[in-house]
Amino acid sequence: MNIFVYATQETCTPHTETELELIQQHLDKNDTVFRVICKGDMPACDINPTHEYLKCLKCDNNRKCGEKLLNGSPHHLPIISNSYVPDFTDLNNCKNIAELKKIKFRNFDVGMAIASSLISEFREPDLDVIKHKELIRKFFIGTIRTYLTALDHIKKHKPSIVYIFNGRLAYEKAALRAAQESNTTYIVHERGCDKYHYDLFVNNSPHDFDYHLNQLDTYWEKGLHSDEERNKIANEFFTSRRKGTQKEWVSFTEKQRHDLMPENFDPTKINIGIFNSSVDEYAATDKVKEYPFYQNQEDFIDTIVKKFNDKPDYHFYLRVHPNLSPVKNLQTERISQLSNKNLTIIPGTSEVSSYKLLDHCEKVITFGSTMGIEAVYWEKPSILVSRSSYDTDDSVYKAKSYEETVELIETDIKPRGKTTALKVGYYNMVKGIKFKIFKPIDLFKGTYEGVNVMEKENLFTFLVFKFSRFKFTKPFIDFYGWLYKKYKLKLWF
Repeated sequence: MNIFVYATQETCTPHTETELELIQQHLDKNDTVFRVICKGDMPACDINPTHEYLKCLKCDNNRKCGEKLLNGSPHHLPIISNSYVPDFTDLNNCKNIAELKKIKFRNFDVGMAIASSLISEFREPDLDVIKHKELIRKFFIGTIRTYLTALDHIKKHKPSIVYIFNGRLAYEKAALRAAQESNTTYIVHERGCDKYHYDLFVNNSPHDFDYHLNQLDTYWEKGLHSDEERNKIANEFFTSRRKGTQKEWVSFTEKQRHDLMPENFDPTKINIGIFNSSVDEYAATDKVKEYPFYQNQEDFIDTIVKKFNDKPDYHFYLRVHPNLSPVKNLQTERISQLSNKNLTIIPGTSEVSSYKLLDHCEKVITFGSTMGIEAVYWEKPSILVSRSSYDTDDSVYKAKSYEETVELIETDIKPRGKTTALKVGYYNMVKGIKFKIFKPIDLFKGTYEGVNVMEKENLFTFLVFKFSRFKFTKPFIDFYGWLYKKYKLKLWF
């Protein structure tokens, strides 16, 4: 059986190590494994958008060091093996991110793929495509060539499975679309429930809300634990998040003071908590519809709050997601421009406790963040105004218009059942496959066969990085790096 593994994240733990585990599993089964690799072929990528020589060298070094730890050797295929020059007409006419997302190459939504990569790179959902025109052009060339190369590789080697990381970024999406077009099974790998697990998505995406909704029931009914143990595990998910415990990802609330409330909080009013989201990851995915009845979160908040201008007994508290704290983009700029006498904005950097605020608000409004289902667990009416991985009718109140939202705010609605919340908690505590070889130290560091692949260097890479620190050798290395970028020289001298 032929297996493809796309190596696109060779500077990122645990994704590189996940690839190594998958490769080893198939080598042990005597499968023929092809690792699709980049040796500086991509004109720009998510790891190295400026195509710097030393970063390319480090990426290649990590891949080679990891492969030396395998029992057996994969074959190599180039991620790009053609010099196809695409038609730039649509790209040249593109004036904004919405237009970029609509650009297609044959059946490949190349514009959406590029938008996803660059939105993540700059943390800007409203990316200025004019400002970043040259970078977009490089991604356009590389991504289309990757797609065409993938089709050629699949046609020639007929793999049974194509493994891809994440699935939404430019080069990964190119491979995914090629697999779909060729009717080849593809499996997306991502992080699992904690640092000890990875997860696999067969012919699916980690960003597909409907997939996750189905998985809630699948895991709940698997019988991995007794009913008592299952409920205990589910409860632990919510209690640990409230404590700021780091598990599946970094905790965004660990620096908050558990008893701190906004200074102006008035318990005699009808207080509504609004918990926003950073929209980077889902701003360019094909599984999520754009907001159905509002332009953006800030537009929604401004409109809703204004509808209560003549009702002074209502007050709204916007808890800005802590993940937005270091970000300066159009979303944070729009947040800073929100102003209303019955709106209090709690910055992402504030030590005010999100959970204390939740406890004291009458109901909450969310845009799909985990806080929406946490509110259900903590027995607060939860109003959801966007798609999410928990949007069942028995858990949240789904508002699909401004009128519905206002009605839910003004109506004496009760908390809905906790069944879905418990399923969400359990699923997020147990999902995935446990690493057998990789030993994590934390969320971003670990060892594979006792070796930290990210820190291990072969002799050539060691010497290049060592000499790059010296004034008399650095100009020569920089000059070669310039030649490497301009004339596509090999990574090695």
